[in-house]
Amino acid sequence: MTTSIRILFLTTFLVPAAIAGAQTDALVFNGSFEQDADKDGIPDGWGTSGRAGIEQRLSVVTDPQRGQVVKLDCTRFVPGFPDSHAMLAQLDRVGVRAGQWYRLRLWARAEDLESASAQVAMVNRRQWDNVGLADSFAPREAWEPFEFFFHAKSDLKPQDSRLQIWFSGTGTLYLDDATLEPIAEFRRQWHPQLPMTGVTNAIPNSGFECGDAGWGCWAPDLPGWGGQVFRLLGEWDDRRAFEGRHSWKLSLSPQTLPVCYFDYFDPIQSPVKTLLIGHEGWVPVERGQSYVFSAYVAADRPNMPVRMVIWQADGRRAQQTFSVGQDWTRVQLAFTAETDFACGFVGLDLRSAEKPEGAVWLDAIQWEQGKEPSPYRPQEPLEAHVETEKTGNIFTDPNAGLIFRLRAFNAADTVQTLTGTLALLDYLDKPVWRQEVRQSIEPKQTTQIEYNRVLAGQRGFFRLQWQPRHGLAETLRCAVIEPSPEPDSIFGMNHA
Repeated sequence: MTTSIRILFLTTFLVPAAIAGAQTDALVFNGSFEQDADKDGIPDGWGTSGRAGIEQRLSVVTDPQRGQVVKLDCTRFVPGFPDSHAMLAQLDRVGVRAGQWYRLRLWARAEDLESASAQVAMVNRRQWDNVGLADSFAPREAWEPFEFFFHAKSDLKPQDSRLQIWFSGTGTLYLDDATLEPIAEFRRQWHPQLPMTGVTNAIPNSGFECGDAGWGCWAPDLPGWGGQVFRLLGEWDDRRAFEGRHSWKLSLSPQTLPVCYFDYFDPIQSPVKTLLIGHEGWVPVERGQSYVFSAYVAADRPNMPVRMVIWQADGRRAQQTFSVGQDWTRVQLAFTAETDFACGFVGLDLRSAEKPEGAVWLDAIQWEQGKEPSPYRPQEPLEAHVETEKTGNIFTDPNAGLIFRLRAFNAADTVQTLTGTLALLDYLDKPVWRQEVRQSIEPKQTTQIEYNRVLAGQRGFFRLQWQPRHGLAETLRCAVIEPSPEPDSIFGMNHA
């Protein structure tokens, strides 16, 4: 069985629905960096800031692609202090209003940036506090556009402001076309997403024919604020299935109950008696529209409590408990969307059991629009997912390289051809390995393609990406490390 740690988390972004009308004056002065009235080689309205001893130089240069741009070059760095940075700054120019949303845009590229990333902020320099903009970005050697959205948390007068872009370490940063504008409306985005465009069922690998890909576990009733399951429990089962050849089995028993420990502020030792499985990713929904989450469930005994939960993006939950027996039963939970994103969970609910013991098999899980579920269908007739057998995708033998597989299932009644690209990117998102995939798969069959000793001898952080010709892209974060032979190490983790 593939073992993997899966944490359900969210990342929020902002998508502007409309931009405020054209501004009489640009909020960023000389954001093109082309004005240099005194011909000193430094763009008007901009300067540097940093600790004495840091050797940095700001200049206007001509770029073959973008014309006149600004260059911030740091050749000597002094670390360890609050002002240890090479910084491009604009003082006393930019004002913002409390409660207003803004978007900062700029183009950037870098050369030999020791820190691999840069930061951007808008601060009140009288109080030395950011007013809502505090972000980072990772420019590469080629020019790229970057966008930053922020909600001004206080009024900022131009004469009190500092717009700053900086990095720590040596290297060179190039910038062009920095603009700041207010946003009239926005829609908060939750990531990762499972779009419903063009499909009936939003959930990939909804029948578990591709193993555990795209699934994790959640225990909704654990006390405290920091404890959770944080991994996928259960097993991939080929003995019982409603559709296809596989299902997912969740089981609990008094002897093997998972226990959650957490000790801040109050010590917690809580057995997990409600164990639900959920899809990784948020489903975009339209407010006021009806959706239904359904699953086929079979138990190892009569009257097994099964719980379904819909978790909307702002924390609101809809939930219902069902009683299922040993025959396959379809359970369903309909709801009306009150936010823009939601996700679903289903599994064992043994909170009230005198003896928390039992097992359920889950299969043919579906998320669709409407008040009643339609006949089950997978998200796509041909699906493929990449996986490793290493916990957390952490490989501890660099000489053996990365080992992974691409597992595909053809739900159609005819032969299908799987096409796509596998790639590995390093820490700086530079491609270091690539493999084109083309594989014929018989009807109702699962195929596995094994990859061994990939990047053998190399160490580091990698992103393993699968991009099918049709369907959702997938990324696994991986690491190849050489474990320390010592029983202890200098590393620690503060949990408070």
